[in-house]
Formats: sequence, structure tokens, C-alpha cells
Amino acid sequence: MMKKKRITLFLLAFLPLLLTGQNPYLPLWEHVPDGEPRVFEDPDRPGNYRVYIVGSHDTHNSNYCGIDVHMWSAPVEDLSQWREEGAIFTYQIDGLWDTMYAPDIVEVKDKQTGKKTYWLYPHSRGDNRVGMVLKGIPNGGVVGFKYFGFGGLQQDAKGVRAFPGTKKGDGTMLNLFLMPRTSNAFRIHVRLGKHEMALVDVPVGAERAVSAYQVAVPKVEGLQGKHAIYLVAEGEDGKALFNLYGIGFSKTDTPCCQPIVPTVNITIDGKSLVLPKQPVFATHENGVTQTNSYQLRAPLHQGSVIKAVASVPDVKVEISPVTDGRASIRCTYQGQEKIFLIN
Repeated sequence: MMKKKRITLFLLAFLPLLLTGQNPYLPLWEHVPDGEPRVFEDPDRPGNYRVYIVGSHDTHNSNYCGIDVHMWSAPVEDLSQWREEGAIFTYQIDGLWDTMYAPDIVEVKDKQTGKKTYWLYPHSRGDNRVGMVLKGIPNGGVVGFKYFGFGGLQQDAKGVRAFPGTKKGDGTMLNLFLMPRTSNAFRIHVRLGKHEMALVDVPVGAERAVSAYQVAVPKVEGLQGKHAIYLVAEGEDGKALFNLYGIGFSKTDTPCCQPIVPTVNITIDGKSLVLPKQPVFATHENGVTQTNSYQLRAPLHQGSVIKAVASVPDVKVEISPVTDGRASIRCTYQGQEKIFLIN
């Protein structure tokens, strides 16, 4: 009898520990597959912290990712007490709710005032969608990129060519192609995940033209897997600091050059079409596509005259016949293709 009491007391002593977490941690009816855990101060209990899960939201039975970015949170001391924060971002395009892929959220704290700003990076892509415009980035502004694979790619995949990756001693450099928007000096903190790995200084009076700013990043050498990189701007408050036009990596024997992309002028029956700046990344039915297809809207009929003229003669242009009011134009340059879908 005494032995049974000891066992009971032992289980009761450990019961509070067993109740501080659970798996699955969300209700079985909920599915947030791309959750990014972030720990922020609890606005309702200053000095205490909560874990926030921000992710895409599987709401369909037949495919993945739904129409909103969803959030759940729990106090860090008790990960069994999850609270639904609801849909924190949705977007409509052409009267339809857009499909949301894996998002992310970051916190930036102003060094002088202590004010906290939260930046949400939704992943809304597809026909006629507009991605994040990286122009006029202010003091404290954050630009995030995911995912970088520094270990290399063994074979071409999804429009990305195979590359050997970077190893210790390669002299790896980060290249930022940007245009200053101020005559004052400013800085860009480069973070690999949570940790700062480099600092880019733009001097006073820097030319207001797109230029490459280089900085050594030995911390990425030899890394395997996928890694997120964040750029955090630091400069004069209240003013745009720079426009970002590109980011790339180089090493001693492999320079990084901003490519000059040929332009194409497409006309239908003598009328020029406005070409979209963003490719089709996804559709309402989901499914990632290659990033070389562009959607154009124009009335077509069987007798339409379609012409496409490139800015350089080396671009090979192939125009398909008009079928059911649709046509396509394939442009090939140095092994790279762009496909313009007209309907």
C-alpha cells in the first residue's frame, strides 16, 4: 500500500512538467505547415514573452496553402496554452482571395527610442500579383531573403543552374546592388539568421546610381542546408536611404556581375503591350511554376498579327499560332528562356 502512494506522489510531482507542452501542439483541426516560431514580448504582460507561430494556412482538402496568413501564440513558460490570433493578412486580386505561401515576421527595435516595429513578409505570388517593392528603405527597415543554399546544387533544378557552393578559404563576398537615396552616410547590417555577419558602410555623398557594394562574409563558407539573410538599414530617421536592386555572392575565382537583361517589345496588330515586371510564381490552384513565365492580357483572334522584337539580335524569338484566343512567345538568350503567355 505504501509503495502505491509513493508512485502516485511521484506522478503528481511531475504532472505540472508534463502539462507545459504537447504534441501536436495545435488542435487537430488546425494546420499551419510552414510555421516560423518567433519570441516577442507579450503586449498584454510587459516583461513576459510569448512564442508566435506565423505560417501559411491549409484550409483546402485538395491542395495546400489557403487564403490567409494565420497566427497562434503561447506563453513561453507554458507551451500547452495556445491561443488563436486569427488571420493577420489576406489579399484580393481580381475579386478573388489570393493564395498565401510561407510567410515570415521580424521585430526591429529602434536603438534611440526603443520603439518596436514588426515587419510581416507575406508570400503572395501569381498571375498579376505584385511582390514586395524594395524602394525607399528607411532607417530600421528590414529586407529578408530565404532561402540561400551555400552548399551548392548538384544539378539544375527549377530554373536554378547547378553550382559548386562555397568552401572554407574561398574568399566569399556579398554583393549588394543598390542606389543611395540620401547624401548622408548610412549602414546596412547583414544578418545570417539572428547573428550579424557583416556591415556595409555607404559613405557621405555616395553617387546616386546603382552600384555594387562588397563585403567579406566568411561565415557562410562551408554551410549546408538553407539559410535566411536579413539586411537591416541604419541611418537618418524619416528619410528613404536606398533602393535595392539585387543581391549576390562571389568568390575569388567567380565574380558576381549584375546581368544586363535584354528587353522585348511585343505588339499585337501594331499596338504595343505593357509587359509585367513580375513572372507568374503560382496560380489560384497552387502549384509552384518556373519563374520564367509572364502573363499578358490582350484580345486575340485568328487573324491577329503578333510581333516581338528584342533589344539585342542574339535573342531567339518563337511565336506560336493563335489557338482559342491564346498564344505564346518564347524568347531564348544565352540558354535562358522567358515565355510570354497571351490570353
